[in-house]
Amino acid sequence: MSTTGDTEAYVAGLKVTELREELKKLNQPLHGNKAALGQRLREALEEKKRGEAENQDGEEEEEEEEEEEESEAVTEDEVGKEGEVAGGTAAEEQEEQNMADEPEAVTEKPPADGEEDTTGSGDAVKQEEENEQEEENEQDAETAQEAAEASEAAGAEVKEEQDSEAMAEVKQEQDSEAKADDEQATHERVEEGDEVVVEDEVGGETEEEAKEGKDNTMDTTADSTTESASVAGTGGGEKEERKRPREDDDRRKDSRDRHERPDPTKAPDPEDPSDDFSEESVSTLVQGEGKFQPPDGSTITLDNFNSDLYFKISPDGVTGHGLSQQGFAYLWAAAKATWGARGGKVCYEVKILEYITVVDLADTEEHPNALRVGWSTGDSGLDLGEAPLSYGYGCTGKAVVNNQYIEYGEPYGDGDVITCLLDLESSPPSISFARNGNHLGIAFTLEEDKVKGQCFFPHISVKNVMVRMNFCEPLYRPLPEGFEEYLPLQGANGNHKQRGMVGPRDIGDCEVVMMVGLPACGKTTWASKHAREFPQKRYTILGTNQIMDKMKVSGLARRTNYHGRWEMLIKKATDILNRLLVMAGKIPRNYIIDQTNVYAKAQYRKMGYFEGFVRKAVVVIPPHHELRKRTAMRNKEMGDPVPEDALNAMRGLLNSG
Repeated sequence: MSTTGDTEAYVAGLKVTELREELKKLNQPLHGNKAALGQRLREALEEKKRGEAENQDGEEEEEEEEEEEESEAVTEDEVGKEGEVAGGTAAEEQEEQNMADEPEAVTEKPPADGEEDTTGSGDAVKQEEENEQEEENEQDAETAQEAAEASEAAGAEVKEEQDSEAMAEVKQEQDSEAKADDEQATHERVEEGDEVVVEDEVGGETEEEAKEGKDNTMDTTADSTTESASVAGTGGGEKEERKRPREDDDRRKDSRDRHERPDPTKAPDPEDPSDDFSEESVSTLVQGEGKFQPPDGSTITLDNFNSDLYFKISPDGVTGHGLSQQGFAYLWAAAKATWGARGGKVCYEVKILEYITVVDLADTEEHPNALRVGWSTGDSGLDLGEAPLSYGYGCTGKAVVNNQYIEYGEPYGDGDVITCLLDLESSPPSISFARNGNHLGIAFTLEEDKVKGQCFFPHISVKNVMVRMNFCEPLYRPLPEGFEEYLPLQGANGNHKQRGMVGPRDIGDCEVVMMVGLPACGKTTWASKHAREFPQKRYTILGTNQIMDKMKVSGLARRTNYHGRWEMLIKKATDILNRLLVMAGKIPRNYIIDQTNVYAKAQYRKMGYFEGFVRKAVVVIPPHHELRKRTAMRNKEMGDPVPEDALNAMRGLLNSG
């Protein structure tokens, strides 16, 4: 290696182990990657060549000096011979004098075999040995680390082959959590100690893109108070566990017996639709649904934005009914009017056109056809009579507010006309009803301080009943005697009317939020709280809990009034929800999907219905002790614990990362 180019070529051809061997020969450090080792070796070799060149130059100079000294010595000898005789005596005397003046020489005894050399040379040798030992230790540590990394990589590869779909989903969730930890943006809590991760996405993402890990642009600007990616504070133990190095987590998981854990990719998803479910059947079921749009003017109609997804409004805008096939016969369907009253004395009419015959209901169903009419405020929800400012009169002859029932009036049914009267002018304000023109008395006396400034909307809730609304003259039935001054809402003073919230016209202006988490982790609590905090978005929450609420009988949970197999009704509710998801993707609104949604396949399927929406995911992870407590409370209340195999599969999907 006579040139720099030769050195470069030589070093470039060496492997890491060979680089370290060469460096060790040159007493150089052995730590670092291949690039660092190569650079160090090149420098050492160049330094070695420079040293050799300097040594060669020094040897040549020494030879020249020796030759000059020899030449001088010969000359001196010749001169000395010439003066030897004349100056012999004087030379001898001078030599004796010089010897007398020289100090006595000290002879240093070399160390015997086995004795320690205490000179500087011995210290240097010792230091060199210590350096070599330290470098060998470093090399051993690096070799062990490389072996550990290779082992972990091999383990990770095996795990990925065994559970590729689960790992892909968990990786996506881990990326969301890492992003939330880095940004430390706005925090939201389900309860103290729960962790919530909000992940935003804009535009449509195909299943193939999601599996390949292609991320769409994230929307972190909308509603920055709660919608930006965030992680709520967690309990100390949970936080420490989440910050534990990934290597420790992998080793801990690898130590478990995989045969005792279910394969998350093979376990059945309890939220999957039945075999007879198809999107085509839903399209046939809701054919024509969503085409009606309330007019922009002052004409009052039923409002397809402030109504249940499965409440069908006819093109005339005032005729409607709920779906009654494929399980929907069990559900109440409600709608409000586009305009409400905030003053004066106003009224509207409801004509019962038909009691729809259904075959899906069990023979034990006490009220297969039912109806409730009344008034409610815009933010009181669609369940008429189940909120403080929601007042209803049912076909069984009962009045209800805030889920409190009282005997009132008389029963009514097919062919009857019910007049709903609202007096916001008198003191105190009141609500009353008339059946076929006969006044039934005051149903509700309102508290002035609670209704002041409120707007009350016509509100109906039906179950397998078709009705037609009348908001204007002429009326179907004359007003009761003494109530002639009441005006149909359409003809009321403009100052006494108010337009309800107008929904979005395009799905591009809407968003869908998918909840993700184990049963009883707090998803429903988060969803309800979030919907209350953003009333301007008027979220429609889609979940089996909401479906079961729509199945109530006389305000009581369906469980206490159902005589068939409970698990069959739960499955029916799940099928209804899956049909609603298909419908929702075609109707512009803001949605929250309140299910476990831990299976990647289910996530792709459900979010696929909402192409064009702003799509987001919210992962709720409470501390383990809190989850156990909530699960016990849920099982005690519901009496139908989630099957253990399904629950373990869900845990595996959430915890395998």
